[in-house]
Amino acid sequence: MVELREHHVEASRYLAIVTRLFFKRYWWCPALPVVVFVVLAAVFADSRFLLVALIVAMAVIPAALPLIYYYYALAPEGRWSVLPHRLVADDDGLTLHFAQDDLKPCVIARSHIVGRRVSRGCMLLMLDNRRLRFLAVPLEAFDGERHLRDFIATLNTHKANQ
Repeated sequence: MVELREHHVEASRYLAIVTRLFFKRYWWCPALPVVVFVVLAAVFADSRFLLVALIVAMAVIPAALPLIYYYYALAPEGRWSVLPHRLVADDDGLTLHFAQDDLKPCVIARSHIVGRRVSRGCMLLMLDNRRLRFLAVPLEAFDGERHLRDFIATLNTHKANQ
């Protein structure tokens, strides 16, 4: 059993991670309309299409960013990362014990953890590979490199047993 000290990720940091992961996966969504209008400007030799491409790039795409926030960051996994909690890794999986007394502990089965990566000073535990689901654990929550290695080893014992 490995227990991390109480931690949380700031909402702005969480949003930056969500946005970067979204654009890494769906980069073509904002690029496609801009490219279409640039191609139309070249085909029809009309600079008005370039103006529309500029409007799409500078106004429409930034206006869509709150949708990313509401869709991904307000999911339960976002709450798990942003609210202060202690994380315990054991044979059952990960258990989140929230600092607020009115919130029940949340258990994440090990089988739901499909990967991990480090981004912006956080270890991202990727969950189920659907909808950019992850639990962000700041590296400051670990008491040192050895504690981090023990945590990773606890997560890896499940994969070795499968």
